[in-house]
Amino acid sequence: ARVRQEAETRLADWARAGFCATAAPTYEELQRCEYLEAVLRETLRLYPPGGTARLAPAGESFDGWDIGGCIIYVSHYVLHRRPALWEAPDDFRPERFLEPTRDASVLDPFIFQPFSRGPRDCIGKYFAMLEAKLALLVLLGAFEFEVVDPHETIKLVVTQRPMHGARVRVR
Repeated sequence: ARVRQEAETRLADWARAGFCATAAPTYEELQRCEYLEAVLRETLRLYPPGGTARLAPAGESFDGWDIGGCIIYVSHYVLHRRPALWEAPDDFRPERFLEPTRDASVLDPFIFQPFSRGPRDCIGKYFAMLEAKLALLVLLGAFEFEVVDPHETIKLVVTQRPMHGARVRVR
């Protein structure tokens, strides 16, 4: 409801047109939708698309172990839910991304990394976020959604997904 309200306020012309493609907002207008951005970031924190695998450079060590040449897998799902890094890590709280002094990703950019980080981060991350904003706004402009099972089980494989599908009621 709050994302819909923000869109109706900040994207008034597009909202009046029913969030249809003929009156699409500009990039700048979408960037002003701060709560929408926070909702998407919080969703990606809780449900990152996948982990990251890296090959440790030759001679690299960790805690006294030689890991050079080993494949290192970073589970963003686990990283994004670590209590030492995130207050109430299992709660959906988009507001945490609106409070820069309390946002862990501002303090350390490697704490929040749904698209990975560093020299091999996702080249399409900015386009993906823009596309997600548009898709979410179009869907919210036409439908209302209600989660059927708020206690879904996540299947952790290369990409994370709901064990039994993400069931929702659509009105």
